[in-house]
Parts: sequence; C-alpha cells; structure tokens
Amino acid sequence: MDHRTFYRGAALDRHRFAALANSDGSYSPNRPFSSSTHVVEFDLRTGAWQEIAHRKWFGVGVARWPGAGAAGAAGLMVLSQQGDVLESGEETRDSRLTDGPLAWMVSIDCVAGGLYAIGSTGCHFRHSADGTWAPMSPEGYDPGYLLLSGVQRSMRLGGLKNREEYRALPQSQEDAIRFRKVRLEAPFFGIDGPSPNDLYLAGQNGALMHFDGEHFHDIDPGERSSLVSVLCIGEDVLVSGSSRGSVVLRGNARKGFTPIFRAPQKEVAIYGMTLFGGMPHFGDLGEETGGVYRLEDGVMRRLPGVNAPVVHVEAIDGVLWALEQKAVNRFDGTSWSRFESPFA
Repeated sequence: MDHRTFYRGAALDRHRFAALANSDGSYSPNRPFSSSTHVVEFDLRTGAWQEIAHRKWFGVGVARWPGAGAAGAAGLMVLSQQGDVLESGEETRDSRLTDGPLAWMVSIDCVAGGLYAIGSTGCHFRHSADGTWAPMSPEGYDPGYLLLSGVQRSMRLGGLKNREEYRALPQSQEDAIRFRKVRLEAPFFGIDGPSPNDLYLAGQNGALMHFDGEHFHDIDPGERSSLVSVLCIGEDVLVSGSSRGSVVLRGNARKGFTPIFRAPQKEVAIYGMTLFGGMPHFGDLGEETGGVYRLEDGVMRRLPGVNAPVVHVEAIDGVLWALEQKAVNRFDGTSWSRFESPFA
C-alpha cells in the first residue's frame, strides 16, 4: 500500500470524520495535483479507519450530506476538479455537476442546510431536492464563454469584432479588459451565510461576492489577499485569508467589511475556520505555527494539544475536529484525542 497524505476533510457528526488523501510526495493543500483520490472515514465508536472509495480523478473537496446515510445518518459528497461528483449515502453513486462545459471546480460544502459546489469563471452550483445540480444563478454560468479561447474571451469582453481590432487596442483598454477577465474568471474557495438567500463566496485576490438567492453581487472588501474561508456568525460573516499575511474581516453586504485581525504569515498562517463554543476557531497550516487557534478580543490564542499543520478544522455536535496530514484530532471541550492514520 502506498503512503497517503490527508489534504481535505469534513466532519460528518460527533463520531465520524471523512478525509481525502493522495499519495505522498504530491501534497500541497491548495493544489495537490494528484491523479487519483482516496476517500476515507474515521469512526470513533469503532476506532477504525476505512476506505470508502478510490477514484481516478483529483478530488478538491468533501462535504457532509445530511440525512443521506443509513438510518438518517449523514452521508458525504466528493467533488473533483473537473466536476465529477461521488455520492456516498445508503448507496454509492457517481454523477456530474452538468453535461455542459466547466472551468476548474474548487470546493464543495454543506451550507445553510444545502450543498454547494463552487469554482472559477462563474461555475457555482447548488444541489436540488430532486438530487440534481443546477447553477446557483443561470446568468452567472455561461457555457458559451467557457468554450472560447483566451483571446476570444478578451474580444467578447471588449465588444470587439475581430482580431485586428484586438491587436489595435491601446494599452489602457487592453489592461482594462485583462482586469475584467481576471475578476470574471477568479476561483472561489469558500462559501457560507445565514440562509440560502444570503450567502457569501470568497476567492482569489480579494474577490468577494454576495448571493441573494437569484443573483451574485460583487463586494469590495478593501483587501487584495486571497480569501479562502467564510464563516457565518449571526447576520455577519467572517472572511479569512493568508496569502499576504493572515487577515480576518467581519461584516455583511449591507454594512461592508472591516478587518478585525491582521498578522504577518510568519506569526500565524490561518487556513479554514469554524464556530466552536460561540467563538471563531482557526486551523493554521504553517510548518512552524501549525495548530488550532481561537480569536478572542482581536488576539489569536493557540489551543494546546495540536502541534502540526492543520488542513481542515470543523465543529459539529459540540466537538471540534482538526485534520493533520497524517492524523485527525478531536476536542470534546475538555481534552484532545489524536487518531493516527493507518495509511501513513
């Protein structure tokens, strides 16, 4: 058996945790570039790990699928970069987000009681009650644009009729088209919000969007760091990133966003967040700073017990899970337990 590294995870309930793994040597949390994905699950009640599935594609995320398992337990869904979906509930089934063209998909998550798959170039989908996927906003998903080459996309955005017009563009107009194209094709990494009609998507280079149930609206958060995670707290959301030092913003579409924490990446490299005990907790991916932190009065306080890079942190049913590259940790509010991977 090859040795494997965990790189994505999802808490299924207080006893069960699912993770994606790929072969050692190909690990990078943002771009693992593995040609295959192992889906594994840990069950505290038996203390056992088991492989749920193995697929010959690169899985970008795994999410809890409420009520889909046996006796109403949670199942899981896994999303590939190319839009393949593995559904694991009472039965296991393979499907796709759409038969149409897709840009790279980036993440899948259970948010506000529903499942959402998000990616780049307007490829954002939600899971419907009939078991199919549909674009979150039909106007946001443009199959025709996805089929165009890079130059053709620029010509369309600039309203140009032919390549001669494109070549004759002054630099200022070319730069304006390039900026618009970058924003339009930006990948989005995180999604959360109070309700299906009030969701936020965070992405590359400070990209932030609000979804009102029908349409997307761009928000300028005043930040150019890549934003990788969104966490709902009442009517507000926290948005975090760490590409240019760690930053946490708080706000909503109505009142705007304000930084509530900022630090150099050498001090803390936050990667993912969750609400536990009424307070935001963060995973840290740094080699030197890795662990779990709590944001309290504007200060990041490290929780004792986890001393390794954390690739996923998630609270559910009164417990806190933290996934390392070779183990999963569980905090019950009093103490940590660590369960090492048998695939390491």
